[in-house]
Amino acid sequence: MIGGMLREHEDKAVQYSTDSENFTCVIHYGGEFIFNDTTMEYNSSSVAYFDYVDCAHFSVFEVCRMVERLGLMGPFGLSWRVPCVALSNESVIPLKTDSDCMTLVNNLPRDRYIHVYLEEMHNIVEQCNEYDGRDDAVEVEDEVEDEDK
Repeated sequence: MIGGMLREHEDKAVQYSTDSENFTCVIHYGGEFIFNDTTMEYNSSSVAYFDYVDCAHFSVFEVCRMVERLGLMGPFGLSWRVPCVALSNESVIPLKTDSDCMTLVNNLPRDRYIHVYLEEMHNIVEQCNEYDGRDDAVEVEDEVEDEDK
């Protein structure tokens, strides 16, 4: 199933075997990272759980599909947290390419729950549809403006 299955609030948490080909993508959204003297926090309690995400097909495109299913509009910065480590500059890693997604899959914890964070991007032209890892993706509106010149 592309993008996993969005868990309803009343549904129970999924428990995976350690050799499962699936995992749960926990998406934190509606906030931003706040840096204090020695700590880092994400200032939102909005969370969505996508269960049964297929390890072999996990990609930036899939994450973007999950975000769309939540009714959210970008552009967003995507990051993931290294499992079993507190939020910090070192434990929050950008999720921009499919190579980044494979790194995430290769670092799944035993419970197979991974945390992804969305941050609204201000004044940066970046698009979630760069599913193949290209950095040359532009907004459709930018392409139209260029043609008018």
